[in-house]
Amino acid sequence: MLKRSLLVRQAVFYWVQVLRDADSTLIVKSTVGDNSTLNIGTGTATITASIDSSQSSKASGLNGGFIAAGFNDASSTSDNVITSSLGNNVKVNAGTLSINSGGLDENLAEAVAGSGGAFVGSASSAETTSKNETVASIGSGSATRNIDVDTLNLIADHKTEFNSTVDSTVVSIVGASGAKADNTSTSDINVSIGQGMNISAETIDINAINRTRKSTDGHVDVVSASGGLLDGAAAHSESYVYNDTDINIAENVFIETRQGGTVGAFNVEAFNDVVLYDTTKMDSGGAVALVNAESFIYNDKNDADITIADRAKLVSADDMTLEAKTSAIADTEVITKTYGLAGAAAGESASRIKTSNNVSLSGARLESDETIILRAGYNNDLRADAETRLYNRTAIPVETDPDADATIEQDNQINVGVYGHGAATEPTDSVSDIQIKRAAIASVKDIHLEAGDGKHVTRGYGRGTDLYREFIAKAAELFGADISLDITGGSTKDNSLYDRFSCTNLNSIRICVFIVNDYNCVNSACFILYSQLKGIKKIFHIIGVF
Repeated sequence: MLKRSLLVRQAVFYWVQVLRDADSTLIVKSTVGDNSTLNIGTGTATITASIDSSQSSKASGLNGGFIAAGFNDASSTSDNVITSSLGNNVKVNAGTLSINSGGLDENLAEAVAGSGGAFVGSASSAETTSKNETVASIGSGSATRNIDVDTLNLIADHKTEFNSTVDSTVVSIVGASGAKADNTSTSDINVSIGQGMNISAETIDINAINRTRKSTDGHVDVVSASGGLLDGAAAHSESYVYNDTDINIAENVFIETRQGGTVGAFNVEAFNDVVLYDTTKMDSGGAVALVNAESFIYNDKNDADITIADRAKLVSADDMTLEAKTSAIADTEVITKTYGLAGAAAGESASRIKTSNNVSLSGARLESDETIILRAGYNNDLRADAETRLYNRTAIPVETDPDADATIEQDNQINVGVYGHGAATEPTDSVSDIQIKRAAIASVKDIHLEAGDGKHVTRGYGRGTDLYREFIAKAAELFGADISLDITGGSTKDNSLYDRFSCTNLNSIRICVFIVNDYNCVNSACFILYSQLKGIKKIFHIIGVF
């Protein structure tokens, strides 16, 4: 008798809760110690630190009973530090010096919950958290504790991939289904050269690259479905992405690409590369059906900064390019459908991208026998797309607004300060030797200062319909009319806060490029730009607001 009673209780009420976690915390460092000497002739010196980590979690559970509830949670987390460095006062003689830091962090979480019975509840949640710090650095040095190579590669290049998927399904008389997916990614990339280091090479590449991916691969990220007499379903997906990418060259650093041999380019680049997709789908059917679906991507930080400090000097026998830029896609989609006697379908999507790209000469000097190019945001490629579609196919539809918001915000600046070389006699004419020596940017050929906003597209599209609106539109087509009674919504915001070029203590573009137009400078702060083409017209290509 007791055994039968226990079986009846088990059939009446059934509860399942499943938790799954996957975590990773890793630190990898590759370092050449302080005061070391690497003398390897024409050979290659490589210092590499790399982590490829993959965390995957899955929680699934199905339950049934007169009263049944299921809760399933999955989470994946990584917190990794990757460092590749050359210590202080390290002397290097080699054919190639490569200092590389990077790798791949992948976090995936999947949760599935299903319930069936008279009174049923089902909920699933999946969460990923990705945190990364990647560093490639050269320590401090001097004219004697220096680096002399043919090729220098100083690169930090890291990629973060993440995604959380959720499926929650209910079949019941009275039922509720909930599905929630959350993602957070924080990635810091830093490339640096320490105070006083002297570097001579034929080709120089200094790169900080921050890559982030959330890809659906054609699948729906969040699915919530319910069916029965009285049903409610909710689906929510939210992703936050923060990227900080920096290149810092310290005080009194001297870097040159020398003449002789095969002279290569001098390239310095800070780059954020982001691709984020999310899709949320909702279905509910019953005598009374209520649904709400949300998909949000907030890529609120994409900072790419190149900073050359006081009295640092970069010299190139070929072209020199310093560029900070961001390429980002944020794409969200919401689809909701309701069926039955009466119901309401609600949905909201939001895609937001914020980026700041800056090149700053804080008392430094750039010098080239060819062309110098500074770009901040000029080659940005940004797309924010939010789409919400609501289909209410109940007999008594309740009208709701389809919300879809797409936002892009930019702040791109080039800042040129006075070269901190020291005091000098004021020039007496516009082409004197002292002008050349005191210019913050000096080239034989062209100077390009380009602070722009690149390509940028925003789209916020919301559309809702029901059986009656669709019927009237179809009927009108029989008479040759093309009408739509759909409810529309959505908003866009595309704002470039600044696309600016600024000269410290200068008050006009005329003074800033006074040498080109033979304007005399009455203040030592005016020694900013100098270009001298032998018998050829000088070209200054300056884009931005002054």
